[in-house]
Amino acid sequence: MSLTVAEFKDEFPVSVGFTNLHILDLNVSLKCQLTQEAKNAWLQKTFNKIIEAYEIELEKYNQALAEAKALGVQIKGSNPGFYRKIENTILRKNCISYMLDQDPNVELTFGKKRYKTNNGLAETFLNTNIKVDEKLDQYAAFVKFMEQAFEWDIMSYYLYPFYWGEDKSWPDLYQFEDNDPTFRAFMQSGMARVIVTVRPGFEEAVRHYLSTGQIWNGGEVPVIDDELFLSIVDELRSAEGTKEGEPWREKIPTALTILQADSIGLKVEKALPCNCEPGVKFDDQLGEMCGSNFELNNNQIGQSSDKWIQISFNEMDDVSYTTVKDLRDNNLFPRKYQCLGNNIDIDYSSSWADTDSSVKFYKALADEISQIEGVEAYPTGENGITFKVNARLIKNFDFAEVDANPEEKKLAFTTDADTYLKVTSPAVQFGIEKILDKDGQPLTSDEYSNQAPLSKFLV
Repeated sequence: MSLTVAEFKDEFPVSVGFTNLHILDLNVSLKCQLTQEAKNAWLQKTFNKIIEAYEIELEKYNQALAEAKALGVQIKGSNPGFYRKIENTILRKNCISYMLDQDPNVELTFGKKRYKTNNGLAETFLNTNIKVDEKLDQYAAFVKFMEQAFEWDIMSYYLYPFYWGEDKSWPDLYQFEDNDPTFRAFMQSGMARVIVTVRPGFEEAVRHYLSTGQIWNGGEVPVIDDELFLSIVDELRSAEGTKEGEPWREKIPTALTILQADSIGLKVEKALPCNCEPGVKFDDQLGEMCGSNFELNNNQIGQSSDKWIQISFNEMDDVSYTTVKDLRDNNLFPRKYQCLGNNIDIDYSSSWADTDSSVKFYKALADEISQIEGVEAYPTGENGITFKVNARLIKNFDFAEVDANPEEKKLAFTTDADTYLKVTSPAVQFGIEKILDKDGQPLTSDEYSNQAPLSKFLV
């Protein structure tokens, strides 16, 4: 029988009456729904915590800033991405200046004025127009070529010291200061070495421009009346050698070289590299080194025999400690644990602040657990640990706080790594709400008392 009872909150009364019965089994299942008031309270609490943490960090920043100003420290800086953009633009402009005529009277150079004003009035956005003529098309094609023919966005550069610049600028260059080391080196440099690549597809056009100073916009590459120049271009374009003699192979060791048969799970007849020779002359195909002798199995590269399960131990402490100060006030340092025979000691760290969340402690504990082969761990909430265990390696798992009640403070389970997982600790009255599957859901009473399907934990 299913009933919808909306008027009950916090508590749900259950009454049972019977007469002349020797045994009675009663199961009551409740599906609870979060009220809007509770949701709003949670939202408000979360918001307050975020603002509180922000205000704490802001206060630390303001205090550090005030101390720096009191000491006369000049703080300069900006977004590093903004600095990289400045460096790229300036170096790009200087690189282009090497490739063009800087005479202001020529058409293809920097800073040409391609707009006009009506009746000689002062320039405003209301009376300024573009000069639409042949020169505009030529200039636009030139600008497009210079910006697109090279991969300016991925250029690399090395900055040389100030003394390669004009000597009267040395004091200003040397004394420039900024908290971004790359930008500081850029502003202090006297010269820079820049490497920029030609965009694929523009090779011939760039070669033509560097040789003639003219932009090539497609079609056959223009012929230049210089036999020496033509011979070099032809050689670079189609450098083909003559095949002579027999082929030979160069063997280069890599991370994929197998040094011993059956290593890393690959079953082979003999170790690699093998010494098979193709025994063929030069032709279009040199043939294979030798046929593969790998035997397919579940340990093949790209496959895995590992089987990982995820299980959470929630509410490890009876009391939910919110901050590191809560843990210190309750004398909970140091704390000792054991996991699969490994001793783990977690003590208070001087890098922790009292206002830090207690998650810092559980993160430190999880990091230590993750050092154990076949186990990974990370904190869940302010009072719990989620374990990922390789069930192929570990079929009997245990984790416990030393000198604590094992019926309450110990997680232990067994599995066959194929069908089931059996929780053996904590005791059912303590663990039924604390032990969660991979979806963060508790087990049923039957699954907890007997065994649960492994599928609820497999990840």
